[in-house]
Amino acid sequence: VPVPCNAANLEFNNVEFNGEARNNMNITVQTVTPVSGEMMTISTPNPFATETSFNVNVPQNETYTINVYDVLGRQVKTLHNGVLGKGNHAFVWNGMDNNGTSVNNGMYIIRTEANGVSTTQNVVISR
Repeated sequence: VPVPCNAANLEFNNVEFNGEARNNMNITVQTVTPVSGEMMTISTPNPFATETSFNVNVPQNETYTINVYDVLGRQVKTLHNGVLGKGNHAFVWNGMDNNGTSVNNGMYIIRTEANGVSTTQNVVISR
């Protein structure tokens, strides 16, 4: 099923990304519109400086894990690990890792998983 989306191309100059200096970095950010009955995360604002909010549409009571990963696939934060009831649930990520340390500027992936199904959303921190 096609999902309507909007895309924005962002260009950053002279930035540090995951500990490396970069002269130019181009990132494409997509915002997707959820299809009724499907699990989907939507993050706003994106890019963000201090925090981003997103919703998870839960079609049935199920155990969900919601993690944030860096672009190298390393888990940086667990936002939820447990049962969510049917309905819409709001979450906030404040740009901190599991140790309470502020993560570097750059792109991160929010991944929501339940019963073998996962959705991902890219978010960008730009402080």
